[in-house]
Amino acid sequence: MSRRNKTPAPQHRAGGHVWPTTEAADRCRALEFCEAARAISGLELHPRLKLSDAGVPYTADFSYLDTDGALVFEDFNTGRDPRLKDIVRLWAAYGPGVLILTRPSRQVPGATETTRRIVPSNEREYRP
Repeated sequence: MSRRNKTPAPQHRAGGHVWPTTEAADRCRALEFCEAARAISGLELHPRLKLSDAGVPYTADFSYLDTDGALVFEDFNTGRDPRLKDIVRLWAAYGPGVLILTRPSRQVPGATETTRRIVPSNEREYRP
């Protein structure tokens, strides 16, 4: 029998999705604003894809096309994902585009910072 808390965790809504943190919802709103300003295009929330020939499932937080037309995937995390190291290795070998790992900024409240940018081996020439 599972026990439930009397008070459920707060829900953070943005872009028609529920996000686990306020920071992730704020990042979603920021990317929606960038799309409205035409700085990016084709914003997709929670795109699902398969990495490697074995078909390892992975769901990023966001995907979009940048101003150069390059496909970018973004994963907003706080560093708690135990699979992150494996995902980074698989992405470097099989990723369909650039993966940007972001987290809440430690210096500026409400801002985000890029922690890593993984360019797949088949797209090594892409360097913004």
